[in-house]
Amino acid sequence: MRINYLDLFSGIGGFVLGIQKAGIEFNKHYFSEIDKYAMKIYKQHFPNAIELGNICKINGKALKKIDLITFGFPCQDLSIAGKRKGLGGSRSGLFFEAIRIIQECKPPIFIFENVKGLLISNEGKGIAETQRYKALGNIVSVSVVKEITKKLYA
Repeated sequence: MRINYLDLFSGIGGFVLGIQKAGIEFNKHYFSEIDKYAMKIYKQHFPNAIELGNICKINGKALKKIDLITFGFPCQDLSIAGKRKGLGGSRSGLFFEAIRIIQECKPPIFIFENVKGLLISNEGKGIAETQRYKALGNIVSVSVVKEITKKLYA
């Protein structure tokens, strides 16, 4: 199977590595990251990926048919170690930039991950916000991965 893929908040490429291990290949592979060290590693591992830069400057409508978008947006405002500003925080609020791009690209599938704090941040408003996308025709499923499960995949 070959798809057009967009990897947002790419980091060093955890999502794309999993997708490749699942046997999926790319017609087009785009990525968005701003950390220069993460980008260097990403480009080294995925030299054919097309760099889009800062998520806030991406025009999703300009991208050709995207089949899958993945993202793991910043967790600092959701984490129990942070100030717990939720999706209203300046960093975790970048979630809405990813949603903007999803609305522009209209991929049949998008997958995102974040810390458990998303479920309880800002009095539960974080998870309520993610559930709102069911109204757009998307299937929304939420799972908390237990530590024992993580060890099985390490």
